[in-house]
Amino acid sequence: MNKMPVEETLSRIAQVFHSGDALAIIWNIIRWVAFFFKLASLACAIPLIGLVVFDFFLWIWRINRPPPRDTPQPSRNPSRSPSGRFKQPLHHPANGSGSSSATTSTTDNSTSQRRTIFSTETDNS
Repeated sequence: MNKMPVEETLSRIAQVFHSGDALAIIWNIIRWVAFFFKLASLACAIPLIGLVVFDFFLWIWRINRPPPRDTPQPSRNPSRSPSGRFKQPLHHPANGSGSSSATTSTTDNSTSQRRTIFSTETDNS
């Protein structure tokens, strides 16, 4: 191995500082550090941008995809009972005595607000 003498090393360092190359070396290091941070920021941005683009194309693909043939299409007609009449929805009261609250309109002419009146009956079964 060849070792450089100390005097020669010091003379090269002095030559770099006197010729103005030191500023170029420092700016080169700063540029590489900035490049590293830009690259690190793209490491998060590129996957997110890719996900947005993928979701857009998936959305377009689902819009243009024909419906599967083996599944039945939902009927637009409401379901009918065998007698041909429409089925009525089932309503079950909250408790056996009926509804516990009612919405009524006040008969006073000074106000037109709707108010909910709660029953004072309690069912202690």
